[in-house]
Parts: sequence; structure tokens; C-alpha cells
Amino acid sequence: MLLIMLISIILTYISQFYFECCPVIYDPNISSIAYPNINPNVINKSNKFIDIPLNFTSTTITTFCYLMILIKFMKTKNKVGDQSGIMNASKKKDLL
Repeated sequence: MLLIMLISIILTYISQFYFECCPVIYDPNISSIAYPNINPNVINKSNKFIDIPLNFTSTTITTFCYLMILIKFMKTKNKVGDQSGIMNASKKKDLL
């Protein structure tokens, strides 16, 4: 947790002060952060080097985690299905 906080503080500092062309501000209209581009001829480095890679990374990690959960559910479903078939067969033998 402390590592995440430290990385967040460092990235905030870099985007706010190192890439001075485009400050980061909170935009209440979209409930997110915005990068006002003061000079249209200057590349928005905060968005290009920090925000886009972070969005890509978080999307990739989330997709991977959901896929792992889905695979685990599918494997568990197959195991439970096999066991219920065995239980049903043994119940039928008991009834005979």
C-alpha cells in the first residue's frame, strides 16, 4: 500500500511540475482529471506519458484478473458437475 502511495505521489509530482506545459486539474463536469492544453503546438506529455500508460495498465490487469476468475469458475463448475453425476449414480444404486 505504501508503495502504491509513493508511486502515486511521484507520478503526480512529475505530471504537475516536470511536464509544465499541461497542468493536471480536477474537472467536476466529467468527474475526472483534465489536461488543459494551454499551447496547442506543445505535446501534452502528462497525458501521453502518464495517463495513457496508466489507463492501459489498469485495463490490462483488470481484464487478466476477470479472465482468471472466469477460468476458475469454469473449472469448479466442471468438477462439481462430475461429482454430482457420481452422487446421482450412487443414489440410483441404493434405490435398486
